[in-house]
Amino acid sequence: MYRQALLSALITSSEVVAWADRQIPRLDVLPDALVDVSLSGGDTNKLSIALGELGARKLSETAFRLYAMHLLSLLRDDPASLSSVTGALYRLAWTKEAPENIGDKICGFDDELHLARELIYGSLEEVEADVRKFLQSWAIPTAL
Repeated sequence: MYRQALLSALITSSEVVAWADRQIPRLDVLPDALVDVSLSGGDTNKLSIALGELGARKLSETAFRLYAMHLLSLLRDDPASLSSVTGALYRLAWTKEAPENIGDKICGFDDELHLARELIYGSLEEVEADVRKFLQSWAIPTAL
């Protein structure tokens, strides 16, 4: 999830490095990739590669729910972040890291935003409402 958030500019490279630095003292066995994150110097390309080596690239539904909660909070805090949010969702679909069966849906939000901005179809308010509704549906935890 850190990889997608970094690639989507939702978090900074220094935040990712700080996360890795907090993990290192807690672990008995250090994955090489975690050390690579820590020593990356904040280079986004190095971080992306190392984070990709740390775990599965396709997000689980649980991880996507956390990601959806984060994106929803960004929209609540700053409605102008709609472009960043739809871009993040598009990147997740494009890299095929989204959970099964939602890639087409989340890819479409970025297209809808473009059409609304160009006054071709729909409005920005409709796109934002659709994105919020989708994120809210995923941000709600499932019954265990």
